[in-house]
Amino acid sequence: MNDREVGFPSTATPGDVVRMMYETLSGPAGVDRDWGRFRQLVDKYARLFVSSALEGGEETWGEWTVDEYVEQFREEYGHIDYWEREVSSHVDQYENIAQVLSVAETTFGGGEGGRVVRTVNSFHLLRRDGRWWIVSALWAVEQPGKPVPPEFLS
Repeated sequence: MNDREVGFPSTATPGDVVRMMYETLSGPAGVDRDWGRFRQLVDKYARLFVSSALEGGEETWGEWTVDEYVEQFREEYGHIDYWEREVSSHVDQYENIAQVLSVAETTFGGGEGGRVVRTVNSFHLLRRDGRWWIVSALWAVEQPGKPVPPEFLS
């Protein structure tokens, strides 16, 4: 499988790669995502982490390899509409490394029963073989009483 087969332009910037990941994860209920494309965005050795809170404020954490994340995503979100879009981002880059701080809005389900949450996402990317790869992703779900800082939204 080459980059063109999964729709990955070799000119993509770190910010482009993050937006392509959001697009790849988004879709209607019951439709499996293009996991081949996902694997063309995320390095095979990447780690993905989430920090969240349960209703009483108890902290929870999640950590996945790429394959574990794909399975977890399929189980948790494959049966509902799931749409993720970037609200704002900031890229810091030096040579072949980059960090993208991205705020995303995710809609779970559809219609009046849909739920919308925002996340603050930190992606670390490495340019290798002439293109950018996500090598780690960390995200935190916005919590009641702890809104995303205004400076992250500009």
